[in-house]
Amino acid sequence: MQSSNSDSNTTRGFFVTTTANLDVSRFEGVYAFCHDGWLGVLTLNIDSEDRLEAHYDCMRFRRRFAGRGIVDPTDPKQLKVVLHRYNEAPRQVFNGYLSGKRDEFIAGLTWWRSVPFGFFARKSPLRSFTRYRTPNDRLIRTDFFGLYTVWHQYGRATIEITPRPRGLGATYRNDVVGVGKITIQVGGEHDHELIFDLPSGNQSGQARGYFFTRPKNGAAGVVDWGSHKSGFYMIKYCSIDL
Repeated sequence: MQSSNSDSNTTRGFFVTTTANLDVSRFEGVYAFCHDGWLGVLTLNIDSEDRLEAHYDCMRFRRRFAGRGIVDPTDPKQLKVVLHRYNEAPRQVFNGYLSGKRDEFIAGLTWWRSVPFGFFARKSPLRSFTRYRTPNDRLIRTDFFGLYTVWHQYGRATIEITPRPRGLGATYRNDVVGVGKITIQVGGEHDHELIFDLPSGNQSGQARGYFFTRPKNGAAGVVDWGSHKSGFYMIKYCSIDL
């Protein structure tokens, strides 16, 4: 493994050697990147020796950060991206899964100061990503309400989260299973945690992710399908006025 000791704003990439049976080329590309509402561009490249390097152009800090990508040899769709000297920490780790019908996005979890957050990276621009409240507002229960588009391993669907007398309700729609009610929970150990059922034909999974605490406009995390795991993300395109 090679690394750079440069302290300049633009830092050389960090490289990781992979085993011969891993097809790391599936991860290569330029991704629109979002973690807890922070936006940027993540670039994953392969060098001449089939190694991955990562560069993150962060809109928040207005600089490029170097990192490395590590593909899990036991799960060739699981990727760990490590960004160095990022977000007021020596490093920040993003554990995600290459997901979607065409492997078009990566989604999963990251941790900052021991608190989990959701992230996703996709190979298409974020055409509509509206803030629903100001970043400094405390997350409240009504922030979860709204109509979302959700992307997961087996396609795309919509979820509408609405108030119920004893909590929250959710309606799930897609071309495979049609329209139906699903179980959803919010809160728990962390106020921004979100757990819900995710049906998709013969597959049924449980999604666990984290709502974007700053813009209140989406969530991302991991789906446990029983036999395997994948990533998901969801973007709010319509709020509900109470």
